[in-house]
Amino acid sequence: MSTCFVLVNPQMGENIGFVARAMANFALQDLRIINPRDGWPNVAADAASSGAFSEGGVNVQVFESVQDAVSDCHLVLATTARERAQAKTVYGIRESAQHIFARQQSGLNAAILFGAERSGLSNESVSLAHGIITFPVSSKFSSLNLGQAALLVAYELYQSQDDEGELLPFVSQYGSPPAPHAMLAHFIQNLQNELASRNYYTPVDKAEIMQQNLQALIMRMNLTEADVKTLFAVVKSLAHNLG
Repeated sequence: MSTCFVLVNPQMGENIGFVARAMANFALQDLRIINPRDGWPNVAADAASSGAFSEGGVNVQVFESVQDAVSDCHLVLATTARERAQAKTVYGIRESAQHIFARQQSGLNAAILFGAERSGLSNESVSLAHGIITFPVSSKFSSLNLGQAALLVAYELYQSQDDEGELLPFVSQYGSPPAPHAMLAHFIQNLQNELASRNYYTPVDKAEIMQQNLQALIMRMNLTEADVKTLFAVVKSLAHNLG
């Protein structure tokens, strides 16, 4: 299976091209873009890519939301340099690469989220991820541009494939595979709707953060398909009994 890079609201076409070039350098081909500011296709991106699209095999898909972009993925990690007050597993870059490679060996898809150049990922986008990737850089100058961040992740992913000695000797043997993102998103929306119908989200001015916290809680649970089906049945039963 594969790992895709997901660029959330990228601003400059050149930076999309730099990301594609980094991906091609390390045999990654699945690039997904959410609402590029300057549209797609993009001449500046093509020029900056140095042939990554035409010769390096990088394929681009454009989406309108993070959920749409990662719906087929079983592991979603968000890159960020800032602590987000969301209780998620935080991975160093090398550790994350090994974790992703182990999942791929089990036939599962992974996605890495990268935020916009100026502001990075929103809290909402981070809440959709199972965990966080952060970079050990100098505290005196911690700013990485989009191409640099993508290059670091792509390099470590490539290296992890040749460093089997550092991988875990076995992977989880769950009877049910991890739930794909689309299944989790459907369950979360169903749960949110039921809670909203019973005025759970009060006071109103706290509703958005309450929804994000609930979403983040569910995403970090690493639920299997069987787990989600069970929770669907629980919510349906409670909703029926409560009228």
